[in-house]
Amino acid sequence: MKPATFLFALSSTALAAELTRSDGPAPLLGPSVGASVVPNEYMVVFRDVVSIDVAQAAAKIATGGSDYTYYSLINGFSATLTESALNNLRNRADVDFVEKVTKTKVPFVARPQGLKVAGEADEAEIKSAGRRVWYQRRAPWGLARISSRRNGIINYFFREPAGHGTCAYIVDTGIDDRNPEFGGRAEQLASFIKDQPIDGHGHGTFCAGIVGSKTYGVAKRTRLFGIKVNDDDGEGTVSTAVAGLNFIAYDWRRQQCPKGVVINISMAGEFSRAFNMAAAALVRRGLFVVASAGNSNMDANGTSPASEPTVCTVGASDKMDRRADFSNYGRLVNIHAPGVDITSLTPCGETCVQSGTSVAAPHVAGLGAYISSLENTRGANTCRRIRQLATSNILDNVPRNTPNLLTFNGAQRQW
Repeated sequence: MKPATFLFALSSTALAAELTRSDGPAPLLGPSVGASVVPNEYMVVFRDVVSIDVAQAAAKIATGGSDYTYYSLINGFSATLTESALNNLRNRADVDFVEKVTKTKVPFVARPQGLKVAGEADEAEIKSAGRRVWYQRRAPWGLARISSRRNGIINYFFREPAGHGTCAYIVDTGIDDRNPEFGGRAEQLASFIKDQPIDGHGHGTFCAGIVGSKTYGVAKRTRLFGIKVNDDDGEGTVSTAVAGLNFIAYDWRRQQCPKGVVINISMAGEFSRAFNMAAAALVRRGLFVVASAGNSNMDANGTSPASEPTVCTVGASDKMDRRADFSNYGRLVNIHAPGVDITSLTPCGETCVQSGTSVAAPHVAGLGAYISSLENTRGANTCRRIRQLATSNILDNVPRNTPNLLTFNGAQRQW
């Protein structure tokens, strides 16, 4: 495990505000009524780029807790604050806004599949179709669907280099990197959950399997990095998620990813301006960020980071080419991908079946790695390219204000 050296534990020593603002207190942002808020925990975001010394000095107002200072994607920190400390910070001239920290959760509703051992009954049979096109016989339905314009195909067609030269960060519950399905390409890289260094939940491993495992993966040669920001119950906070994104902002340059970097964020959370800002900053740096739209059958504009316009937001479709009844919708949904009864990996080498936009998103993240390795696209351009390739107006049950686009990898035209 690599230590996140850019995160600093915050002091509980009180410090009076050094600057006073004349335009009234900085906005205090909060979620909708009924949302799950972490009591007395806040994210403080500065107006402009500030030095780490200024950020640390301001952070000393915190009353304690294992919180973080951010100075890459956003400039600020998270901390547990008294009412007095909160007011002092809101009156600083260099503070842009303060946001209540909300909880996040990964939706994991799995249907066991007899707990088959991955790589035995389900081992991928991959053969050449000529012209650098390969096909996987009797592939999982989601893979087969994204490689054909029409429904009913049972093989998955894909081209070389199949994600080679790319890296995929899975911001989730971690990855079981010992699974032979990953072929030594996976690493559980960092955990922001105390005393929980590995994936004890399963959701992150499941998503990683869809992105890049041998049998269940879209990009079968990408490298996979686990960033654990949700605990073994699948729960986390926005402040921890942003810490994970900040880690990626520093880490990706030291990795060998000449063909590009993708980030999969499959979690449910309330709208967060800070979370959206951090995700958008990664996109501006040329990283392809994918988010699940959410499973509440509502407009995706109320969730983060799905509501960030520069993020590639993914809704779910089923085997009958219908938008899944649970899938969020709206103009911020960029594309749909298979997300009902999807088979992938769990820790300890087993498999299960799961539904949700959180399993639709990894299909698009995997496709991002696939497209980047093939066409050398980056960031938001990768999402645009995926939308260009998509099969249009084929899905039923799609609201009028939602793009009717189904993911397609462009590997073959005639089948």
